[in-house]
Amino acid sequence: MGISVRNVSFAYEPIHEVVHDATLTINPGESVALIGPNGSGKSTLLRLIAGGLRPNRGSILVDDRDIATYGARAFARRLAMVEQQHAVSFDFSVREVVAMGRMPHRGRFARETADDRQAIHRAMALAEVDTLAKRSIRELSGGEGQRVFLAMALAQEAGILLLDEPTTFLDLRHQLAFLSIVKRRITEGTTVLLAIHDLTLAAQTADRIAMMHDGAVVHDGATTDVLTAENVRAVFDVTVAIGEDSTSGMPYVLPSLHEAQNGDDHSSVECAWDVAKQRAGQDP
Repeated sequence: MGISVRNVSFAYEPIHEVVHDATLTINPGESVALIGPNGSGKSTLLRLIAGGLRPNRGSILVDDRDIATYGARAFARRLAMVEQQHAVSFDFSVREVVAMGRMPHRGRFARETADDRQAIHRAMALAEVDTLAKRSIRELSGGEGQRVFLAMALAQEAGILLLDEPTTFLDLRHQLAFLSIVKRRITEGTTVLLAIHDLTLAAQTADRIAMMHDGAVVHDGATTDVLTAENVRAVFDVTVAIGEDSTSGMPYVLPSLHEAQNGDDHSSVECAWDVAKQRAGQDP
């Protein structure tokens, strides 16, 4: 299932568009990382695609069909989303929360089927929350809760997965485990769009990168074409060195922490490159 965003604009207030004339196409089975500074419109664009917001202009298609024409359950069978933050009003157990991901596949009051139970069990095991099954969702740490909501999205078994800063609150091990799960879903044919701050994780997870700035998609293409020092400098106002890991061949981004306040500090940029070379074992 693919996604097509066509010249979409959206404003929370009439005088300020948060998303401006955004265009983005994600082919079925493709993974795209959405990057950009805070306030660039990434989360809002994801919410528009998920149907939580309606664009002021433009259109959004999922599976070649305008999302406004879907019923709620039919749309939920096609698209699942994991947001940055989750408000839980009731004292549900972890398993009950994960089981909510199966609601699009059965009636509101229908009992769980064998397929439901299998999907719930598989999702909880993948997200490493099966040992938390009986605990209250409100008792968990931020990282544990994030993994529970990933499990709920996995149990939904939708063809499209949207992730908004999915590694927020996660420690390093669980960040890598989380993204390993995402990459596994990609290999299984799931279409994935994730907004993520960590440029290295973005480069190592997705097939393609789309860079947003001031509400617009300003760069979209292969990782090596989009994730350049020049583009990062222009959009994030940060000097970086971009290298390639000598073992895996994966790219990584190394920011300079000692930039001059006025103008480029060439010595600090050279230092960043030196460190990058050492880390990669070759010239980046």
